[in-house]
Amino acid sequence: MRALIANLINFGRDFVRFAILAEHTIFLLLMCSAIILLLFLTACSFAASTIPREEGLPIQVYFCREDNCSAVILSTLENAARISCAFYHLTDQQVIQALKHKNARVITDNLYTKSLAGLDVSADAGKALMHNKFCVIDEEIVLTGSYNPTNQRKEDNLVIIHSVFLAQNYLHEFEEMKQGTFHAGNSVLNPIILYNNATIKTAFCPEDGCAEKLLDTLRQAREHIRFVLYQITDQNILNFLTTAPVIVQGIIDQSQIKVVPEELKKQVMFKPRIHSKVFIIDNTTIITGSYNPTRNGDSRNDENMLIITDPALAQQYITHFSSSASPHTRNDQQMKTPTREKKRERKKT
Repeated sequence: MRALIANLINFGRDFVRFAILAEHTIFLLLMCSAIILLLFLTACSFAASTIPREEGLPIQVYFCREDNCSAVILSTLENAARISCAFYHLTDQQVIQALKHKNARVITDNLYTKSLAGLDVSADAGKALMHNKFCVIDEEIVLTGSYNPTNQRKEDNLVIIHSVFLAQNYLHEFEEMKQGTFHAGNSVLNPIILYNNATIKTAFCPEDGCAEKLLDTLRQAREHIRFVLYQITDQNILNFLTTAPVIVQGIIDQSQIKVVPEELKKQVMFKPRIHSKVFIIDNTTIITGSYNPTRNGDSRNDENMLIITDPALAQQYITHFSSSASPHTRNDQQMKTPTREKKRERKKT
């Protein structure tokens, strides 16, 4: 009997020790979990805090076949004190004179320097293109899109965004090129910006991988992809558009009839004088800039691309797309002979 009591006492002591140890173990586990959760939340908070947020004027968009985009640029330059512009092609004399009057800094491609005498001009001397079309005004306004200020009226678009953080991105890219760094450079300063109710993502080619970012965004489509393009030869993007599990509609310059796969032609109309580089994903996101979905556009040329998630802005692009869409151009139509300028640009893009 005494042995049984002794065994029970020993068991009780062991049980108490085990309970205390278990309690400590559970406590330690809970403490570790709390620390891990705190670190995770702190990291998420820090990551969120590093994404710049801004309030400003609504994003403006102009469609240059209907709108006078050179006049829009002139109006924006009128009260500017500091102007830095990168234009692949610049021949509009009113814009050139305004840039001279404002002592603007200009970067262009070496194909088109002759008409810019009297300007503070830097040119890319390489074989690839300096294909950008943007201006930074007073470190707080960015003009970009597909529009070159020339005397030719094409299907183009121009966006104006009053964002200090976006201006930092573009001015940093400008300064790299100004110092002679073309077709390379550091990654974008502010890859994501929260502006009003919009999310703006910036990419500069080739350093930020425009094709990959375009494909990643297209893969997020749930219902609809619309596009208006001057040129498209990137096989990965062509393949995705051909097999995408959503509605795909496009307008492409008629010079690309022989490039577009037969299956995709069923969803595309070909029109003359298309120069935009625009995608519209669902009813929420637009992609614009100087980047054509081509191998050179992604890996050789200096380009820029914006991915803007803003339903109100997307609706303006959709409205314009709908008004531009007419009955499908016959796929067997004859292409017009390209102009000399278009031949040169196509050869390099």
